[in-house]
Amino acid sequence: MIGYDPVSGNVSVDLSRSHAIVADFNGDGYPDYLIYNRATRQTAIWYLDEDGIIGGDYGPTIAVGWSLVDAADLDGDGYPDYILVNRTTGQTAIWYLSGATFLRGAYAPSIPTNWKLILTRDFNNDGKPDYVLYNLITHQAALWYLNNNVLAGGAYGPTLPDSWALVGAADFNHDGKPRLSVVQRQHEKVGHMVFVRPQLCQRAIWADDGCRH
Repeated sequence: MIGYDPVSGNVSVDLSRSHAIVADFNGDGYPDYLIYNRATRQTAIWYLDEDGIIGGDYGPTIAVGWSLVDAADLDGDGYPDYILVNRTTGQTAIWYLSGATFLRGAYAPSIPTNWKLILTRDFNNDGKPDYVLYNLITHQAALWYLNNNVLAGGAYGPTLPDSWALVGAADFNHDGKPRLSVVQRQHEKVGHMVFVRPQLCQRAIWADDGCRH
């Protein structure tokens, strides 16, 4: 199997040069690993169940000059798609997949200068993934609401304090609302920010307080 020895359990992928994303690529209800090798630009999918890795497939190789940011179902066909960004131009693109198979591609909105596309999550509960952006200079967060690959609207999120960085988002307390995950690198402190409205950060509860919401 790709990068994995099922007998010894040894991983042969150079994880220091790889990037992993989690999504359900084979529709079995279990999240799978999408592995991206930054050196070769090759992608691969490790299929998982409750017992661990059960199989794998190679996915498409990312074009030169582009980086894989996330995987989410943009076209609503039940399969995660690749979200790519050109780090030079800021252009984003969607590679539509069926499992690990590339079907077609389309351009999506370009990211402004000094902003970084962090990930995709559904923040307005319309069933469609949205872009989560982060300004590397001002530490401002922003949401771009998407309809497939088309920008349908946007809103500013909270501005993070100095020394904190936006690293992810997830529904940490299972109420259907994504939280922004932030980290203070100097102290290895982690926190979650809750959106009650797109422009308002309700509160931040840090890991040393037990991450209570």
